[in-house]
Order: sequence, then structure tokens, then C-alpha cells
Amino acid sequence: MPRLSDAQGHEIELDETTNGLPIITTDHAAVHDKMGFSVSGVFASVANGATVNYAFKTPTVASGKIIHLKVKEFYAAGNNVRTDFYEAPTNAPTNGTDLVAYNHNRVGTIPATTMQAIKTAMDLNLTGALNLETLTFGNSSVVRTSDIERVLNPDTWYIRTFTNGSGATASINFFNFWYEE
Repeated sequence: MPRLSDAQGHEIELDETTNGLPIITTDHAAVHDKMGFSVSGVFASVANGATVNYAFKTPTVASGKIIHLKVKEFYAAGNNVRTDFYEAPTNAPTNGTDLVAYNHNRVGTIPATTMQAIKTAMDLNLTGALNLETLTFGNSSVVRTSDIERVLNPDTWYIRTFTNGSGATASINFFNFWYEE
């Protein structure tokens, strides 16, 4: 198999088909470095007109970690579901149920996320929050926004809400992937 040496004398194995340098994306590299995480959930029976949510608080400044929110995927069994993504409400969300974040590298010692909190079903006061994104989706469709990366402020609450406007009860699923650098 063809090889090259870098400036430090380390051998680099070339791709055997193309004889080119193997290149992976930043988020793929983060998974290999054990810094790629995801969280997902299902809101099984959201009444028409009801709003459900999940929220997370990014790591402290002292942690030295910055969150790069990468993949957002949503699915609704029902039409006309709206999602909004908010940053930094004046009042922090309260209560709620903890969600588990999973490290995508499952080999050896598996570090936990440095997020301060990841919760669902929180009591919200969106006063002062900046709405960074609004999407409407549904009709049993998957909305995936993986090409847009957001680099998030440290020590900040972020909130994702879903409002069912389908005219009937709907099931709403979500999946987020981020890496910590």
C-alpha cells in the first residue's frame, strides 16, 4: 500500500484505490476523538395546538469546550408541526426531565458530554430569547439540517420547541448531533 511521510516523519497510508490522502470531515474526526455526542427523543402524543420542548445548557467557559451543533433531524407523524430554536432566555428553564447524551465512540473509556444540562418537558419563559431558527415540517416527513453547523455560546441555555398545528394528535421525534472542541 502506498505511503507518504509528513514533516515529522510520520507515515501516512494513502487510499489504495485513488492513491490520494484519506480525508474525513471534522465531525467524523470528533467521533474518533471521543468528542461527538447525540441526544434523541420522542414526544409520542402531542395534542393539536400543544407545544413540547427540550433544552440544554452549554459547557462553562472554564471547561474550555465549545459546542458545534451539527445534525438536527426531526420527524412528525402529522402535518404542520413548527419548531423554533431559541438562545439565551432572560430566565433559565426550570424543572424538566434529564435526557441522556451518548458518545458516538463506544470503544474503551467513554467520556461524558461537558453540557451542563440536557432536559425535556421544562417550564419555559422565552422572554429575551433570540429565535435563531423556525421550521415547519410534517406529513410524515423527515427534516434533516446536517450541512448547517452552529457554534454555540458557552454557559448559555438553548431551547427547541415543537408546536403541533396538524389539527390532530401527532408524534414528534428529534435527533441532535454535536461535537465538543
